[in-house]
Amino acid sequence: MRELIELVRFPFMDKMYFMEKVQTDKTLCKCCPDIVTETLRNHVFPGEVQSPRTRPRRASGLREAVVVIGGHESPSISSYTIMMTYSSTPSNASCVPVTTMRADNGHGFAVAVFGISDIILSIGGPSGNVWLYQAGLDSWSELAGMNTARDYHQVAVLQGKAYAIGGRISYSPLHITAGVEVYGRSLNKWAESVPLPQPRYRHATAVLDGSIYVIGGRDAENNPTSTVYRFNPGNSLWYAPSNMPERTSHVATAVLNGSIYVAGLHSKVLCYMPHEDVWACVAITGSGFRCSMTVFGGEIYIYGGNYDNKGISEVLWLNQQDKSLKQVGSMPKGLFGHGCVTILKG
Repeated sequence: MRELIELVRFPFMDKMYFMEKVQTDKTLCKCCPDIVTETLRNHVFPGEVQSPRTRPRRASGLREAVVVIGGHESPSISSYTIMMTYSSTPSNASCVPVTTMRADNGHGFAVAVFGISDIILSIGGPSGNVWLYQAGLDSWSELAGMNTARDYHQVAVLQGKAYAIGGRISYSPLHITAGVEVYGRSLNKWAESVPLPQPRYRHATAVLDGSIYVIGGRDAENNPTSTVYRFNPGNSLWYAPSNMPERTSHVATAVLNGSIYVAGLHSKVLCYMPHEDVWACVAITGSGFRCSMTVFGGEIYIYGGNYDNKGISEVLWLNQQDKSLKQVGSMPKGLFGHGCVTILKG
C-alpha cells in the first residue's frame, strides 16, 4: 500500500479536495501518516501562492507558465490563438503560439485551470460545448456539454469540480440566468447546483479559502452592479460580503496572499481582504477595459485590455509599494476579452 501511495502526486490535487478526501481517509493515515502530513505542511497546491522555497524547481521538470487564450483584436476581429510564455517580461519572442481554441465564436467564453496544467474552456453561445486542453500533452478532448448553454459566464474550479456560474442565455430578448452547474470529471457530467442570489453576466469570479466569489457584473436589466457573493460548498449557501466601492462589469480578478485583486477599472486596482471584509485601492492607475489578470512568480500581472475599441498589447506589473502599474512586457498582438491563466508545465 505504501509503495503505491508514494507514486501518487498529492500536491497536484486541489488542496480542499486533498483535505476532505485524503487527510480524512483512515486507511491512508494509518499506513503512511508521514506522507499525508508532509504533503499538507510543505507542498504548494494548485491556486496557492508559491514562495521562493516551495516554488517548483527546474529540476522537478515543472515551472510556471502564463497562458493567454483567445479574445479580440477589435470588435470585428477575433483571435482564436492560445499563447504561452514562461517569462515575467513577455515579448514577441517569448510568447509562443501552442494551439488554437475549439470555439464556435470568439466571445463570451470562460476558462479556468483544472488541476495544475489542464485548462477547461466553456464555449460561449448556443452550443454549450466544453473542452479540456491538456497543456502537458498539447491535446484537446471534448467534455460533456452544459445543460444550459450560456455566454459571458464564468467557470471556477474548487475541490476538483468545475462550476459554471451565471451568464447570458439569449441576446434578444435579453435573458440573464442565476443558474449554476457543477461538473465532476470522474462522471463527465454537469449537474444543477445552488443558483446565485440574483442573475449575473459579464461578472468575475475568484476562488479563495475553499469558497467561490462572484464579483460585479450586470443584472437582469443589464445594469452594472457592485455586489459580491460568496459560495460555500460545505453548506451549499451563498453569502453577501461587502460590495465593491463601485458598480462595474467585465473586470478581471486574481488571488494573492489571501486577498482578491480586481483590475479593469478606469483609474484604479482594487483589493478585497475577506478576513476583514474590507475593500482597498492598491493602485491609483487603471488598466484597459476587459483586460485579463494572473499571478506569476508571486506577483500580479495584467494582460492587455480595450482602449478606444482596440486591443492593447501591454503587460503590466502591479507595484504595490508605490501603488502603480508598470509595463514590463507586451503580447504579440493587442487583445481584450481574452482569458489568462497560470499553469505548471514541464
